[in-house]
Amino acid sequence: STVFAGMELRVPYGPPPLPVDLPPVPLSGTSFLVSLSRQQCWIFHGTTVLHEWICSTGYDKFRTRTGAFAVQSKIENAKSTAYQLDMPYWLGIYDVGEYENGIHGLPVEWKTGKKIWSTLIGEPATFGCAMLDDPDAKTLFDLSYLGMPVYIIQ
Repeated sequence: STVFAGMELRVPYGPPPLPVDLPPVPLSGTSFLVSLSRQQCWIFHGTTVLHEWICSTGYDKFRTRTGAFAVQSKIENAKSTAYQLDMPYWLGIYDVGEYENGIHGLPVEWKTGKKIWSTLIGEPATFGCAMLDDPDAKTLFDLSYLGMPVYIIQ
């Protein structure tokens, strides 16, 4: 009831509702929700939240597209020739011209072999993908399947 200096406030709390019209039957299966305004992600099994994480999405002209998608590719270590990066635990969800945007762990630069952007998780930072910390991306990767629903909301 009182806010003190140094306290961490989290408003709003919990995941937003899934942006789908549901049939009058129980929701089942695994799905993933990304909130651009909150820079947060959730894995659901049916309507139960299995995991909640902070994430990073696209910035400026690289804003992550909103909508309902499905996992269309699943690659343990995807390679981006456009940006010369490895992207661990890749889940491709929509095409952008000849490229694919998706969900992945921390990128690794080809030139240096080092992970980049680890300090940027929780703020827009990517070229349109949703980026998670590696342990979170691995958990999602292990639970995911081709065709899994992915919802990206504002």
